[in-house]
Amino acid sequence: MPRATTQIAAGAALLAFVFCASVGLALGVREPSVHDEFANLLAGDTFAHGRLANPTPPAWHHFETPHVFFTPSYASKYPPGPGFTLALGQTAGHPILGVWLGTALLCGALAWMLAASFSARWVALGGLLSILLFAGAGYWSQSYWGGSLAGAGGALVWGAARRWCDGGAARNAALFAVGLVILALSRPFEGLVISLPAVAAVLGSFVVAERETPGEGLARVRRFSRATLPILLAWVAFMGLYNARTTGDPLRLPYQHHEELYATVPLFSFDSARPAPTYRHDELRRFHEDFEGRWLDEQGRVNTAWLDPTKLRRAASFFIGFPGVLAFLALPFALRGRWLWLALAGVAAGSGATVYLATYGGMPHQIAPLAAPLIWLEVACLRRWASLPVRWIGLAVVAIVLLGLADQSLRHVGRHPRSDDHWSTQRARIVGQLEALPSRDLVVVRYGPRHNIHQEWVYNAASLDAAEVVWARSMGPERDAALLEAFSGRRAWRLRVGANSFAPELEPLR
Repeated sequence: MPRATTQIAAGAALLAFVFCASVGLALGVREPSVHDEFANLLAGDTFAHGRLANPTPPAWHHFETPHVFFTPSYASKYPPGPGFTLALGQTAGHPILGVWLGTALLCGALAWMLAASFSARWVALGGLLSILLFAGAGYWSQSYWGGSLAGAGGALVWGAARRWCDGGAARNAALFAVGLVILALSRPFEGLVISLPAVAAVLGSFVVAERETPGEGLARVRRFSRATLPILLAWVAFMGLYNARTTGDPLRLPYQHHEELYATVPLFSFDSARPAPTYRHDELRRFHEDFEGRWLDEQGRVNTAWLDPTKLRRAASFFIGFPGVLAFLALPFALRGRWLWLALAGVAAGSGATVYLATYGGMPHQIAPLAAPLIWLEVACLRRWASLPVRWIGLAVVAIVLLGLADQSLRHVGRHPRSDDHWSTQRARIVGQLEALPSRDLVVVRYGPRHNIHQEWVYNAASLDAAEVVWARSMGPERDAALLEAFSGRRAWRLRVGANSFAPELEPLR
């Protein structure tokens, strides 16, 4: 890669980090509020303390909560990639630093990917596009849901595949393997599907090389294997260890283990629903049967339609933005060269698989690897606009797209949630008040009829013994007494949520 484009990629990463940090510090780092965020933070806290999983805590039935399991270990169900970035941030001072670093890596990796196909000015424009779309106040850059790491993995796969096919350098084969591992550690299903065209191009390069020069194909296979096998074998060994520590079986994924323990809705539309387990908490039952249960009905409607406007509109709004639709009007005229067709195939494969095969809602972070081929296509479309005979028209379109995305990004800043009445802010305030007391505390939460299942208070740190505040669910007087006995060294509180008013009511329990 020429020095100029290397500097552009580094500059995109630095600018993305500064943009994310500026927004976060100016508006205030938001508190986690979504189930997925708490589960990722649990993983990050676990890794930051040098562990892959945590021992099952005493009275663990009181701590059950979505996306977390407690036997044979206490761990998050999600792949470990997002947790690693949060652990990095936590070690540096705060988990949000890991989120900002992940977003910087995404924007830098996208610019690096584009440098394999475009000149420096278009690489710079692509880097700016990625910053406007994914940095700033968006939820990839200011929450703990994840997304950026998987997007960066996709960019490494696509950029390294293009470079490998062009020159066969071992370093590009190694980066290709690194990208695949990042995808496997963050969004394995979506990453595999979206990367299939790039993988096919790499495999095809061996055949082409052998046809052009007998023996060169085998030489490339050996060079590719020497660069990639150590990385892939290290990933296999790590996942075996991670699975063994979390689920007790080297071949059993935490996600699989959790779903078999708690979920009724299958991950894919071709699977059948599981029988409902015996839930110990009505909130968990409502979450898995009522909330997730709606996915099956929605998926049934999707699979009988030509298109799913809800999932596709959500993806287009996030990855392209409304102004970007103008750029894609040039797509039929921009598809020159097999790599743009491969990128389009990756977008089609990823969109089709997540729309028609996956039963979940299709949030942008769940299809994060789409960022790489979509940015590639968008830059190609803008370049095609700029090549119009009437040059000012094309440049005007490019300017409109950039200004429109800048306006969209600023509007996201304006909508950045900062209400003191938000339940997550109230939870953080209570934690701060209790941490200021000389004793360590146990908060027993009792939910009332007005409780919203998406406002879950019962999430804990990786080590309950070391935590200043431990959150637990009430399970009735007898079982609560056993809980208090197990945590007898703590001052106990009762928190009523969703009872007679929407405001939480905290009172001493003993």
